Amino acid sequence: MINSTKIRILIIDNEIVFSTELADKLLQYKYNVTQLFNEKDALNFLGEFSTEIDFVILNIDFDDSISGNMFEIISTQTDAKIILVSDEDIGKKREEYFSQGIVDYHLTSKKIDHIVDDIIESINLLEYNKKETILVIDHSYEICEKTSLVLTNRNYKVLTATNAKDGLEILRNEEISLLILDMDLTDIPSLDLLEGLRDMYLLNDFFVMGISSIEHPSIVRDVLKGGAKDFMKKPFLYEEVLLKIDILLKSVRTKKTIINQKKLIENNLKRFKELLDASIGAMFIFEKNICIECNNEAVSMLGYKSKSDIIYKEIFEIFIDISDEHKNDILDNKIDYSCEDRIISTSGRKYEVQFKERNI
Repeated sequence: MINSTKIRILIIDNEIVFSTELADKLLQYKYNVTQLFNEKDALNFLGEFSTEIDFVILNIDFDDSISGNMFEIISTQTDAKIILVSDEDIGKKREEYFSQGIVDYHLTSKKIDHIVDDIIESINLLEYNKKETILVIDHSYEICEKTSLVLTNRNYKVLTATNAKDGLEILRNEEISLLILDMDLTDIPSLDLLEGLRDMYLLNDFFVMGISSIEHPSIVRDVLKGGAKDFMKKPFLYEEVLLKIDILLKSVRTKKTIINQKKLIENNLKRFKELLDASIGAMFIFEKNICIECNNEAVSMLGYKSKSDIIYKEIFEIFIDISDEHKNDILDNKIDYSCEDRIISTSGRKYEVQFKERNI
């Protein structure tokens, strides 16, 4: 769990009402928030505390007459992650900012609660991203470098290769969460590479996003049918790429969590069954009055050959000689119940036993 009290957020915005409302909302989540309302104070603050800031929320509508482009100044003076806000959509400039490494962008006209939710999600994602490795295989060195820069700024570990051979070598030695695969590779046909990864069941370990300079329906179809989870045409918008990658890797994390939980449950069941079989007394587990598990002592006492002869039997098919009085009490949903009664084995042998029942 991320400790919000250790995350310091600087809000630079001359819109005092919006800035204060945003700060108040973030303070409710225990973030350490500082507000500044003009460029001069912002520059002085950054000059003194630049290494202590984790996130800067900057209103890009700021008048930059005092000290030039505020975004460029902040990005060069601090390693803090930058989230931009503005009153109106900044159009093509928005993509330029994403290509330079901003992590989020919001319009101040949105509901403040939605903006805060998105900011918190971005902060959490950046922490989770540290655990994820992305491999980019693209024949263009420039695309590899640019994509690596943008993804690294979002805390992903990024590996790159400009051909399939080098990419496969990385796959042999690294555990990745996502492969961004250029479908225009020349040394090995990309669809053949994708098919090979599928044949080796590697697509169970990571997701693939196909990218191509050609957006023909047959290419998109072949890429997706070949096992990729998504497709994008080059040149792509980095904001769109980042959103899609976040969604894909959230799915990866969910998938890993489910797999780990399944393994944990299986291990716990294994240990439970070992404990069950090691018990001295006969033990049975019933669900809706049907036996779903028992131990070896129960099999031996009742004279059955194996557990499979008992499992799926109704409770009073097993305890056939128990009194009607105790039958009613056993079927009652009491948390704990005990009694003394008699049971008969398959050979006709009668036992005086003590029943101890616990409803879970």
